Amino acid sequence: MGDYPIDDEWAFARALLHLREAGQLRILDWNPMTLVAHLAWGWLWTLPGGVHFTALHLSSVALLAVECLAVVALLRRLGVGEGAAAVSALCLAANPLHLFQAVQYATDIPTLAWTTLALLLYARGLEAKGGPAAWRSLALGSLCAALAFLVRQPGLLVAGALAAYALLFDRRRARQGRFWLAGLGAPLLAVAGFGAWYTGVHGPTSAYLRSSREVAAHLAAMTPGSLVAELYFPLAMVAFFLLPILLAAPARAFWPGGHRRQLAALGVLAAILGAFLWVTFGLDLLFPYLRNKITRFGLLSPNELILGARDILWPQGADRLASVLLLLGALLLGLRAAAARLASPTLRLAGLLLALQLAYLLATGGIGFDRHLLILAPTALILFVGSLGPALRLRPGRAALALLPFAAYAVATSHDWHAISRTAARAQRQLVGAGLDPELLDAGYAATSYAVYERGRRERAAGLPPRARRGDIWYIRSLDPRVLTCTVLSLSPRMDRQRWLPGLSPWALATANLPSLASYRVVGELPYTTWCRHRQRHLYVLADRRPACRGRAAVGLPGGDP
Repeated sequence: MGDYPIDDEWAFARALLHLREAGQLRILDWNPMTLVAHLAWGWLWTLPGGVHFTALHLSSVALLAVECLAVVALLRRLGVGEGAAAVSALCLAANPLHLFQAVQYATDIPTLAWTTLALLLYARGLEAKGGPAAWRSLALGSLCAALAFLVRQPGLLVAGALAAYALLFDRRRARQGRFWLAGLGAPLLAVAGFGAWYTGVHGPTSAYLRSSREVAAHLAAMTPGSLVAELYFPLAMVAFFLLPILLAAPARAFWPGGHRRQLAALGVLAAILGAFLWVTFGLDLLFPYLRNKITRFGLLSPNELILGARDILWPQGADRLASVLLLLGALLLGLRAAAARLASPTLRLAGLLLALQLAYLLATGGIGFDRHLLILAPTALILFVGSLGPALRLRPGRAALALLPFAAYAVATSHDWHAISRTAARAQRQLVGAGLDPELLDAGYAATSYAVYERGRRERAAGLPPRARRGDIWYIRSLDPRVLTCTVLSLSPRMDRQRWLPGLSPWALATANLPSLASYRVVGELPYTTWCRHRQRHLYVLADRRPACRGRAAVGLPGGDP
């Protein structure tokens, strides 16, 4: 609760402000996604009280509920029991990566919600025997698919899955014009309308053009070997979401029938697991495998969203244990998938959607982050749990024990980032209210960019030179180069790099920006409480003592602790 931005949502909130205050539909140059439906959804939630981040956060939580209920409804259609369907939905809600995205005004969860709802409605339409109910479900699914696309481009894949299903499995419907009109009319209109507006009126953002070039370069450089290597990450991410079910379900749910077949499967499983572990440990591909949200520091690495060192949460060896569990889970999933029969329209549709989503991730791997793999999670859950159907019996106690570590980690780490962001926004308001120019303050990625990104772009367009320095954090140099970091907010008064450098992933080490705080002194601090290693901590206000900042830095924090 509170009016503060966190992570990338600052850019979406700024675009929403333009829509609310000036009636302009405008996507910031920092964003490559379609975004239109995301802004429309946020606009509805800000009608009562204006643009306030509490309302925007609640708008995402509402779509989290839609996503989870749609997953439950799909699994119940496939004969899955109430308990197993509920645990499957909780695998989404309690996953740290998923929850962190769900409690901010980000685009990932809305895309998943509209996609999963479209999948449910499409499945109802396909399984109906005909008549108005079938066409109504297909049309509503078409509308949800259009909304998914108008949040992020991969939302269109659910409409592609419907088209592939008709061509492969339902030739009768494929010959009916009204099937295509009902099922694909809205997404095709959305693609055509958005494309005409984006290219002819708004103009593509530089982020979209840059991402397009990077995707093309990635595809041009792809080889069979790199393709196999990139399959590793989505497989591990799917196992990450399904691990609570794998731990809670009886082992016989995954094994083929017959004693000899079980022994053979066990031997193959052991051989493949050994090979995977040899490659994993040899290349140091330990969980977390990708960049950048889940890290040994809880969520995110030092200097990703705000300056300052943080404690390493995971003990030595935890990453290896997690890697073994996830690889074992991924192989169990593969074993089950090999024996699955996708006989129902719902399972076939989900299987086609998962294949398209996987192809999309492989094609866009050059610009991929761990959160982009979220699009696989609901589809994989539906496909895997749904293929087991009534045969899946989960013991409630074991399911609770399997979910509890995920939920505790998700809630605690998400809480801590909100506590940090809320405190940074409070400090920024106090300092700016006392007369400090926002362009002389680094208040963290979200708060700083929300305050000065557009002002900085106007100043640069007017010919004013950048003021960012080589040692500044990444978002100052790339997004807000007009900021002179005379005053910074930091999670620590100094940087003891030897404490936290060993916890960085290889990607974070390769891209780490390591600003020095040696020239800064503490001039104020504000308390906040963390739930990971529960205790009260402080956000520090640091003033630069170098000549360029004399007379420009803050001298204290009004209303804060001395």
